[in-house]
Amino acid sequence: TEAAPGGLPLNGRAQGSVALGRETLVDLQDARISTPHSTLEAQGAFGTPQSSLAVKMVTSDFDEWRSLSKILIETQKPLSLVLRSKAVFTGKVSGTFSHPEIDGHLEAGPFDYGGWLWDGFQANIFGAPDQTRISSGRLELGASTLTLDAQASLIRWTLHRDSLIHLKAAARETPVAGLRAAPCLPRFSDMVSPCADATA
Repeated sequence: TEAAPGGLPLNGRAQGSVALGRETLVDLQDARISTPHSTLEAQGAFGTPQSSLAVKMVTSDFDEWRSLSKILIETQKPLSLVLRSKAVFTGKVSGTFSHPEIDGHLEAGPFDYGGWLWDGFQANIFGAPDQTRISSGRLELGASTLTLDAQASLIRWTLHRDSLIHLKAAARETPVAGLRAAPCLPRFSDMVSPCADATA
């Protein structure tokens, strides 16, 4: 479709059905949507607690989804993220429209963040309106490696002053400046829970 001024041009196809009732159920046999720098594939059902929609998203341009990220991720400053390779998310979306759950694996090659060129990042990601979780996270920069597991409570997808945050990270040959700029580590001053453990 032709995008509105300032919008994102979309092209693709979708085959499925929508059932309207007390719960809205979307059932997709096959769906593929593309933008100039991204593709999104989906198959399955979404809208009930038992539903599961398999998704795969590939993008090489974070700016195409920056507006959406502002809705899902509240930050004081715009995310200074520039992809230098493809980022791939493979997983599922389950639950209802009022309480969706996103669960899957994210992997990216080189990218710029915080003034640093990182070699890659991969992690298992879970997100819901009331919580988010990163497990088996691995951030690479040259010979250095930062591994982490983190989880936080949210209110309507937003980290708030009463959020409980648990963070466990281990760094190997990672410069302190790199740790401060790491995209997956919140500022320690922002933490409102003592449940944090970091080792180097």
